[in-house]
Formats: sequence, structure tokens, C-alpha cells
Amino acid sequence: MIGRRMLLGGLLGAALPAPLARAQTAERVRRVGFMGNLPPSHALAAPLWRIFQEELHARGWREGHNLLIEARWAEGRVERFIGFADELVGLNLDLIVTVGSEATDAARKKTGTIPIVMVGPSHPIEAGFVASFARPGGNITGVTNLLNELVVKHLELLKELKPGIERVGVLWSPNNPGSALGFKTIEGTGPRVGLAVLSLPIAKPEDLNAAFATILRARPQALHVHPTRPIGLRAQQIASFAVEQKLPTISGSSGFVRAGHLASYGANVTEIWRRASFYVDRILRGSKPAELPVEQPTKFEFTINMKTARAIGITIPQSILLRADEVIE
Repeated sequence: MIGRRMLLGGLLGAALPAPLARAQTAERVRRVGFMGNLPPSHALAAPLWRIFQEELHARGWREGHNLLIEARWAEGRVERFIGFADELVGLNLDLIVTVGSEATDAARKKTGTIPIVMVGPSHPIEAGFVASFARPGGNITGVTNLLNELVVKHLELLKELKPGIERVGVLWSPNNPGSALGFKTIEGTGPRVGLAVLSLPIAKPEDLNAAFATILRARPQALHVHPTRPIGLRAQQIASFAVEQKLPTISGSSGFVRAGHLASYGANVTEIWRRASFYVDRILRGSKPAELPVEQPTKFEFTINMKTARAIGITIPQSILLRADEVIE
């Protein structure tokens, strides 16, 4: 998948009136780099990539007329991002879009001049990506997901979904700055809400087997699953294991619930990707990242998978179902 160019909207351009088509052909083609984890062919990524495409189309950017996207996909191997960033910086790009903390960190280390639009890092200030939300101050701006601020909510929901639990296992990624900060928050929060915390670090997808062995040995009663790159690549495998072990799971991404996890509560990821296209458009039209405040999500979603609930023997109270934004049957 390395070096793959994503073609956006060629068919749409073919339907334009001849004078407009000629005018667009004469435009300078803007070159955008893109670094993400899962390619559009992956079930978790496909709807998000589609939203991003549609929003770019709506704002007048079409591949083959005025836009070229150079996309790179780590596919769970976050160590690839440094090489991708080095490669993209050498391509004379107008901007780079980075999905998540690892990709943003890699791009930041390779360029202080090419504009970077970050999509979804949890702690952009603590990670050093921006000086503040209101005044980013450098070449990076974009949309954060506030995932770590929701940790207490996740633990409270787990206790509602399965009353009486005393120990939660946490699948997290130590090489992801946001995930590392999130786990630190859980370590401090868990005991305060009556939950012992079992650390299950996943630096690469292969670490999952060791995590499963630890779960079988230590027997936590629920799992908190971070939606990081190596974990997301095995979301369905984790869901199947959790169902076999009758373990409720909660995450910050509704995509995990669609992959078979029990519940999620987090920022509306679709809206985050939609807003990312706004930043791409503004920068391509001349705005500077330092002048574009970082957006924090305002839309959140609570999702429950009822098929999973039945499989693990949990009855979801009506009071919880009424609060859900989406119930998957």
C-alpha cells in the first residue's frame, strides 16, 4: 500500500461544463500528503475516508483537476510513519494530513514549515504539537478527540453495564503519546471508582497474544480498549476473544462497537474527519496553521451492540438504552 495515490472524484469532474472543466484544468494542482493507519479498504476506515473525500469534493477539490493526494498507510506498523514523513517532506507538498498522535509526531519531527493538519490526537498540547488550542503557534493545527478526558465516563459506564466488577484490563499502546497519557489517567482514576487496573500494553499487533494470555491468567471482569493503530488492526479479534470470555468491552470509538465490542463513548469520529477537510481547504486557500485554532469536538456518541450484550449474557437496562445514540442489533 506504500506510495499509493488516492484518486478523488474523477467521475464528478467528467460531468462539469466544458468552460469550467477547462478552467479547473488550468489551475495549479495542489499536492497533499496523507499519513494514516488503516487503508480505505479496511472496514473501520472506509466510512471515514469516504466522508473526507465527500467534504473535499463539496469544497471544490477534485483529483485530476486541482488536487493530488499522496497517501501512506502504516497498517498497524506505526514505526513506518517516520519513513513516510521523510518521504512526503521530499515531495514538495502543500500540506500533510496526519491521523493520530504517532503520524503527527513523525511529521512534526521532519518539517517545521510544511503545514500539518492533525486528525484526532488526544493531547496535542501535552505532546508538543501545538502551543495552545486557541493559538497553535507553529505549522500544525486540526481537530483533537478529547479521548482521555472521557476515561472516567468509560469506567462509570462499565460499572453500569456490569454491576459488581472490581477489576478492569486496559489494552493500550505505550508508543502512542495519547494512549500513554490515557493509561496514566486510568491508573489514577480506577481506584477512586473502585476498580483495580490491569495493564495490557500493545506496542504492535503481535503483542495481542501475550495480552490474551495475561487476561486468561489474571481474569479481569471487563476490558477498556484504546482505539490506537495496532489495537484497531485487531479490533474484531479482540471482540471475538472478549465474547468467548464473557467480558464487556468499552472503547472511545464506535467503529469498535461495529466490529463486535460491547459499547463506546467518544467524540463523533465522522465529524472529526469532516472538520479535517475544512482545515485542508482553508490552508490550500492561503490560511496559515498558526492562525487556525485547534478544534475540540462538540458532538459525542454513545453506542451499544446488543448482539454482543446477548452473547456475553448481559442485560442492558432500559435506562442505558434510552441514553444511547445508536443501538446495533
